Amino acid sequence: RKSRWNKAKTIVVQVPEDNRLKRLIDKTAEYVSVEGWEMEMLIWSREARNPRFSFLKGWEAENWEEPLSVYYRWRVFSYSQGDSEDQWRTEPFQIYDNGPLWQPPPCMQRDRAVEDEPPVGAPGVDASTGLPLLQLGGSTASSSSSATAATQRLRRLAMAFCLDCSVASQEISQRICASIVEAQPGLT
Repeated sequence: RKSRWNKAKTIVVQVPEDNRLKRLIDKTAEYVSVEGWEMEMLIWSREARNPRFSFLKGWEAENWEEPLSVYYRWRVFSYSQGDSEDQWRTEPFQIYDNGPLWQPPPCMQRDRAVEDEPPVGAPGVDASTGLPLLQLGGSTASSSSSATAATQRLRRLAMAFCLDCSVASQEISQRICASIVEAQPGLT
């Protein structure tokens, strides 16, 4: 079917019902998003005869709209944009101009995460941004891992913000540069 702009086809991503196959696709997509296309080709060359890896044939014309292939391609893109295994953006998007409109599956974890966030002005929340403040300190492994998880969460939020505001990216970068130059005289 056509997209809301009636220019491109809409690809609706469906989560596989088989949890083992879903985990295989998710892990493969995660590795490929980090290591690149060469990793996908390496996996494909080793697993070409394995039917469980048939989702890697998405580049072949007859498999373009196969649901497992669509899910795999979306996961690679999703991971490369900073989404995680259990939280991702649900807004429709286009990977390239005049390309198909992709509709990600609903994300139940994302809805829960939004409900669990503390209100702006609550203790431990930055009043200007509404983001939780990092409370670093302590020497236990659990506090270190929670601080790392919080840092990763904030990094993902910052990346999502940057993508959402990419239209204003030039103005944002000019303001950042200006604030650095003003803060440190002598820099040009």
